Amino acid sequence: MGQRHPLSRLIAAAAILTLAAGAPAQESSSEPDTRAAIIMAKRREKAAAATPAEPDKVEKKLLILKERNVLQNFGGGVEGFFPKIGGVATGQGFALGLQYNKSGLASGQLDLSTSASVTTSRSQLYHFSLKAPRLAGDLLELGFLAEQRNLARVDFYGLGPESDLEDRTSFRLEDTNIGGSIAVKPFGRFVRAGFQGGILNVNTGPGQRANTPSTEELFSPSVIPGLADQADFLRGGPFVELDFRDHPSGPRAGSYFSAAYNFFNDRNLGRHDFRELDMEAQQYIPFFAKKRVIVLRARSVFTYADGDQTVPFYLKPWIGGPRELRGFRNYRFYDDNVLVLNAEYRWEAFSGLDMALFFDAGKVVAKRNMFQLKEMETTAGIGFRFNVRNATFIRFDVAFSHESARLWIRFGSPF
Repeated sequence: MGQRHPLSRLIAAAAILTLAAGAPAQESSSEPDTRAAIIMAKRREKAAAATPAEPDKVEKKLLILKERNVLQNFGGGVEGFFPKIGGVATGQGFALGLQYNKSGLASGQLDLSTSASVTTSRSQLYHFSLKAPRLAGDLLELGFLAEQRNLARVDFYGLGPESDLEDRTSFRLEDTNIGGSIAVKPFGRFVRAGFQGGILNVNTGPGQRANTPSTEELFSPSVIPGLADQADFLRGGPFVELDFRDHPSGPRAGSYFSAAYNFFNDRNLGRHDFRELDMEAQQYIPFFAKKRVIVLRARSVFTYADGDQTVPFYLKPWIGGPRELRGFRNYRFYDDNVLVLNAEYRWEAFSGLDMALFFDAGKVVAKRNMFQLKEMETTAGIGFRFNVRNATFIRFDVAFSHESARLWIRFGSPF
């Protein structure tokens, strides 16, 4: 990046040679005697000596890291066994583990991925997935997922937009998620639609964050639904994705939209039946040959509970952290409904490094008709995204809000 692509140089050289070959032959072998002939002769010499552009030292080093997947989750997508870094959950400390990936099983139809990770707070994640993404001539996709988490310190500040930073508490969250999905892809990656479902078993307990009270010590079960009990759920529903971005791993132009509607049925308590609608839209507006991009993103999560049913606090949507409201702590705002707006101006600083100025706005409310754009929480900041061949593998975002300044170091693009 930052230099003219070698292929474009070769194409240019070939075009020059083609033009030269099509020029009328000189009737005499003497030296060219017209200005046009002199220019053409110089072009022939330059074309004959043309060589593909070599990447500079920075790009060479980044290419090595990228091709070996050294930094991107310590081998995400690499075949066989590989160390794994990160990926457990935000706020759980440094995570390290082992993963195994194998694609093309069963005559090329199955892709397997499994991993186990532990963090400095002793949080754990165990993951197993099996996918068949290329069935029926690449028109059908099947998936199976089994995942178990034990998160030692999930932050909770209370419910609603008026929750107080001083009321920080933590709780332990243990959940087991087993499910499957089926999707059709009538137009390749551009359209994907289907159904997903499974079981979700949840258990909560006292948090383990040092010098921070456990959630049940500060909040009352009469105010926080689900604080005194945990439920096991049947869940499922339809989803759809429309992806018209030029490069999904590092888009610079195009649009993206997704929507998922899920039912949660409380199997053992009968108190927490609800539905959830999760929608996201992205728009990438390029200029200056895609060297600069304006990115607009909107995400909303709405929940619906009938009668005396409630959404348990550990399943309510939340905002704050490294992706959506970057000037605030992880899990800063919880409630039944969430709206987040993001805008970024990205540009190529030099080969291997993109920079971004960003602005985030978001809000949580108990009822959907309470949203008011003028009262949203806001953050602003600057980001550094190290990438190779149009894909970000590590980023540094510095964000500011009226509560704090935050530095986030994460793998991959925020969206």
